[in-house]
Amino acid sequence: MTAEQDRAVRHQVMVLLQGGQAEAAQAVCEEHLRSRPRDHEAMAMLAQIHFRKGRFDEARRSLTKALARDSKRADYQALMGEVLTHTGRYREAIKRYDRALNIHPRFEGAIAGKAETLLRMGAPEKAVRFLDGTGLPVDRHPLLALVKAKTLGRLGEFEAAKALVDRHLPGKRLASEHRRSLHFVAGDAAEGMGELDAAATQYAAGN
Repeated sequence: MTAEQDRAVRHQVMVLLQGGQAEAAQAVCEEHLRSRPRDHEAMAMLAQIHFRKGRFDEARRSLTKALARDSKRADYQALMGEVLTHTGRYREAIKRYDRALNIHPRFEGAIAGKAETLLRMGAPEKAVRFLDGTGLPVDRHPLLALVKAKTLGRLGEFEAAKALVDRHLPGKRLASEHRRSLHFVAGDAAEGMGELDAAATQYAAGN
């Protein structure tokens, strides 16, 4: 199998995954890895599939193999941070996000992931300082704006949170999971402001 064929298989896996066909994506990925066990990109994709299915131990094992092949991939390091966050290993996750940012300082996935982890650790003020200190126009990036708005809501700054998510709604070009999250954060902000009808509308849109 050539490198071009490897890419074609990985593309097929990604299309299946984006189409919500996680089981089919996993089957194709695992079959590919049986003949190409050194394809670390496929290992990382399998880890992503496991992660989406809530199989965090399997995701961590696949990622560990991928990182053994290429530890300089910021996306691998960030995904490991996300897996660790979801299993409550916050300090280890922060270290992984920092490794990702040392490799790629403007990698949005790592920035958003670190801020989200800080929020889970009960440090919203630190999360906002981190986001504002990245040097990126955070408010203009939907993924980063989402995390910042969530953090502002946690701090009780509901109007600022609402204004931030409103900039990116309805978000028709965004992935459905991001649009859903924007609506829920907007709903939380509206509820915090006492605008219950608006909150209900946003929650319904998210659902």
